[in-house]
Amino acid sequence: MKLTKSKSWIILFIGLLLIVVSVTVIARNDEVKQPIAFNHKKHVDNNVPCNFCHRLYETTRAAGIPSVKVCITCHEDVLYVTPEKAKIQTYYREGKDIPWRRIYQAPDHVFFSHRLHIQKGQVECKQCHGEVKTRITPFTQQTVPLKMKYCISCHEGVESIDNPYECIRCHH
Repeated sequence: MKLTKSKSWIILFIGLLLIVVSVTVIARNDEVKQPIAFNHKKHVDNNVPCNFCHRLYETTRAAGIPSVKVCITCHEDVLYVTPEKAKIQTYYREGKDIPWRRIYQAPDHVFFSHRLHIQKGQVECKQCHGEVKTRITPFTQQTVPLKMKYCISCHEGVESIDNPYECIRCHH
């Protein structure tokens, strides 16, 4: 069977369309698998303060993801071992850090400071990250759509911000 030029273009177009659709479907599935089934609620219930694990959120731009050395501080006990605790101990014993997958990442052109929002703005974690204190599953995707529209809607309600639409405030 001989293909005409128009049929060849149609087949090429359909092939490219399938590739684009496949890539789009894969890209839209932005849920990631975390290496450890972290339970925020259990840590809150055990009176572990947020800044014990997220040591930087009060002083720097980033909140900080805990290193295995932070985790092993409480999870070195070998008398009561769960599968998740065993993973922490294995990473520590092998000298590897836990390969947490970052969920929240501001684009390079956006300046965001946890310190400014938490200390100056008195913003609670749940405002951007959802109900963290009651969360029993690890973060696998953003729980709040952190897009410009969301940020502006919050900034519009802050009396101390003269102009919430001033681009340079967030875009450097």
